[in-house]
Amino acid sequence: MQKIYVLVAFVCLSLSAKAQDSLKTVQLEDVVVTGNKVETTIEKSGKTIYKLDRKQIEANRGKDITDLLNEIPGVQIDGNFATPGTDIGYRIRGAQSEQTLILIDGIPYNDPTGTQQTFDLRLLNLDQVESIEVLKGGLSSLYGTGAAAGVINITMKKAAQETIKTTLNTEYGSFNTFTSNANVSGRIDRFNYMLSGSYRSSDGFSAALDTLGNQNFDDDGIQNLNFLGKFGYEFTDRFTVDLTAAYDDIENDFDGGGFRDNDSKLDQNQLRLAVSPSYKWSRGSLKANLSYHSNDRTFDQPGDPGERDISEFNGHTLQADVIVDQNLTDEIKLLGGVNFQRPSSEFEGADTENFTMVDPYVSLIYGSRNFDLQVGGRLNNHNLYGSNFVWNINPSYLIDVDAGKLKLLASYATAFRTPSLNELYSGDFGFLASDAGNPDLEPQESETVEFGFELLGESNFQVGGVYFYRMDKDLIDFITTFEGGVFDGGYENVEGETEVDGVEVNFSYIIAPELTLAGHYTYTRSLTDDAILRRVPEKKFGFSATMRPVDNLLFKLTHLHVGEVPENDEITLESYDLFDGFVSYTFNQLTLSGSINNIFDTDYVDRFGWAAAERNFNLGVRYSF
Repeated sequence: MQKIYVLVAFVCLSLSAKAQDSLKTVQLEDVVVTGNKVETTIEKSGKTIYKLDRKQIEANRGKDITDLLNEIPGVQIDGNFATPGTDIGYRIRGAQSEQTLILIDGIPYNDPTGTQQTFDLRLLNLDQVESIEVLKGGLSSLYGTGAAAGVINITMKKAAQETIKTTLNTEYGSFNTFTSNANVSGRIDRFNYMLSGSYRSSDGFSAALDTLGNQNFDDDGIQNLNFLGKFGYEFTDRFTVDLTAAYDDIENDFDGGGFRDNDSKLDQNQLRLAVSPSYKWSRGSLKANLSYHSNDRTFDQPGDPGERDISEFNGHTLQADVIVDQNLTDEIKLLGGVNFQRPSSEFEGADTENFTMVDPYVSLIYGSRNFDLQVGGRLNNHNLYGSNFVWNINPSYLIDVDAGKLKLLASYATAFRTPSLNELYSGDFGFLASDAGNPDLEPQESETVEFGFELLGESNFQVGGVYFYRMDKDLIDFITTFEGGVFDGGYENVEGETEVDGVEVNFSYIIAPELTLAGHYTYTRSLTDDAILRRVPEKKFGFSATMRPVDNLLFKLTHLHVGEVPENDEITLESYDLFDGFVSYTFNQLTLSGSINNIFDTDYVDRFGWAAAERNFNLGVRYSF
């Protein structure tokens, strides 16, 4: 490990003389984000937002979306080092996965039948992704019940500006992993289109951890076929309609639990449909997102000798979100809308269940040269739990300094999360003596506070730091018991209040146009019960070094340290360090790339009882024309 740091330091020193003249020309571009449901810059946003654009995604080929998310301060992904298609959790600032909302092109896509409601982002091909945004803090006033801790917004690629543009990509890597993707997009007069198809197959490795090393656990492979189509038509300069259709067919093997190998299979079929009309006028706009999402899953598991158990879980979600923004003055914008959601689920051995939510919301956004403020509220109307009001206030202030601009930010937000269909009505998970669902669950409430700073502007050095605090009341958690040699348990409300706070720090340093260093640190602690931070490390940090010795050649080295992770009251997972390397070379329209993940073949576990990937490689070829 020391050799790596010495190498980076040597490169930095060797470039320092050249950097003196070039630093004056370095300028960071304004980064546009959609954290307020309308486009704004990070400079004008009072929220903590982390964005990866297409250029940054290209510098991480050989990884998937969850790998990139796991390197963001305040974010912990558990299960992402296992085979895609298996269980995964998104934990922002120590919160549960159910408190994080997944958006694709601004539309929520959570699984109503999943144990953590999560959409497996590992199944999205990075060649289809334009940008990744992570918005941290209480965002329920804008996005509703599932955004108590944060929002992950994935923006898919848009149509190319020319008549036709084609990109072909093929990759091969460890575990006999083969990936291919083809994109065709363009514009013809007022019509634009983007068509993409991808295929992935992998032998994988055993999802269950073989602690003895001699039990020859079977590999758990995956096959994934994906189609994505996006179409748009500009009827006038003001009125446009966009259509999106996506389909995934996933077949993967998995094991029955930690430390237990068996020949289980999962067949998933996911369909995403959306239509988004929008109309603009001189000082505002009207946009609607109408969507349908289905996730049908069939589990094929070993049963009695010579038999198989087949179980089905089908989830469907119908949504509509109407958004209006109006500039009242040059400094004041009014944002409002109404959101409709109707998830439904069919659990094996249970009746079809559903509920309905209708949420009107409004925000007032003020922006001047130095001061910005957003105040908003949302009325959550649930057919089972009645009405509940949530709100937020989010000021920020810019101070001119020699290095650029210093942004001071703060926020206070309340959140209200109703139980999911899985938490209310799910059956047993195969190892429990009774059903896990609990129809007597109460909604959980949250309060979030954060304040911090970011150094922005024309500078070679950028740094930011945030303190956060979150209080959850009636937290919904899965409680497992073991009595008389029998496992049992289910979803329950944690009595009283639970409190979590922490600190996030990140920086980037452009030593020269040829070399950029970046780093991050996160400290998270429970102020009540450490078990609440299950699968969340107290300390997590890392760095990256990106080098471009010539225009078309790129090297990147990434380090990630994950501290000790509590699995429960009795089990704590050991800390570990991972080093990843990447190289790419572009010649005209051809790009060659290679990566090695877990360079030193670290033996580690990120979830108790489940295996993580050993050292692995990936080679890729991409051609655009």
